[in-house]
Amino acid sequence: MPDAVPPLAHRQCPLCGQPNHCTPANTGSFAGSCWCKTQPFPPELLAQLAPEQRNNSCICQACVNHFHNQQSHSL
Repeated sequence: MPDAVPPLAHRQCPLCGQPNHCTPANTGSFAGSCWCKTQPFPPELLAQLAPEQRNNSCICQACVNHFHNQQSHSL
C-alpha cells in the first residue's frame, strides 16, 4: 500500500540550512530506513522551530547532536 501522504521534499535543516540527509524527503517515500527513525528529538529542540516548520522539515543529525552535547554540558 502506498504512503497515504508522501513526505515533503524539504531537504535542508530548518535550524542550520545544511542538507538534513532525510531519506523520505530525498526518495519521496516513508518506506526506506532513515537515521532519524531511531533518534530522539526532544520537545525543547523541536520548540526551536518556527511553527510553520514543525512537522514539515527534518532537523539534521548535526543539529540534533549539537543539542544533545549542549544538554550534557549544562548538567
